[in-house]
Amino acid sequence: MVNRMELLYGMDPLCGWCFGIGPAIRRVVNGLLTKTIKSQHLITLEDVESTVPSDLVVAYNTKMSAYDDAALEYNNRRIDALTATDSRAVHDWAINANIYRNKVRAALADWETAGHKNDYEKIAAFFNQIGRRDM
Repeated sequence: MVNRMELLYGMDPLCGWCFGIGPAIRRVVNGLLTKTIKSQHLITLEDVESTVPSDLVVAYNTKMSAYDDAALEYNNRRIDALTATDSRAVHDWAINANIYRNKVRAALADWETAGHKNDYEKIAAFFNQIGRRDM
């Protein structure tokens, strides 16, 4: 009978977490970040497998980009108002600052929910933690 700890950790049960994670756990967690797809090669028309970012990573990156765009717009409008030589930028900031701020908040909320921000960052932190143990 196969020892469950050896299967999960790929090593001695007492040292499993001391030296990193085993192949079974690594495959499961890595499967959250990548997926393998089959497609045809453009020239040879052979079936090939390629690894692409998972749906989780695609959603995370898309929503992060939308948040970054909203934050950059907010910051640029604020800088324009602070360094303005004309009154238009100052008035725009005075009237619309709350709208720009709400766009940033909405983009962050969308990133956290539809972009799975917390889930992705927990997975990345887990890999970072395990990588530091191996050093």
